[in-house]
Amino acid sequence: MVSDTISEADEQRDARRAWVRLNNTRRDLLAAVGAFDTAPSGQEVKGIVQSESGKEWPASRLYPNLDELADAGLLAKGHQNKRTNEYALTTWGERVLNAGADRLDEVRTTARHTEGER
Repeated sequence: MVSDTISEADEQRDARRAWVRLNNTRRDLLAAVGAFDTAPSGQEVKGIVQSESGKEWPASRLYPNLDELADAGLLAKGHQNKRTNEYALTTWGERVLNAGADRLDEVRTTARHTEGER
């Protein structure tokens, strides 16, 4: 029983470290893929990140970063058809995304607490 707890704690730590090591582009892409109920195409992911950032995302920026996330085991890359890839969070990718959300929640809570002291 204790080893399961240690293993869980280690996995949480590793997920947080993986989140911190991602650059902003890859964090945005991971979050965009996670926003879909089904595996989105690259163009669907591009639509989300362009809408949220207000900036154009060329294919030369989008696809290499999606591929890096897949190579890192955070996304599963499949094919909708011969020309269109689809992307889905892996279990590890979901864990890393949740670790990032947890981190942001901690920062927000700390910021609110600090504001109350002023």
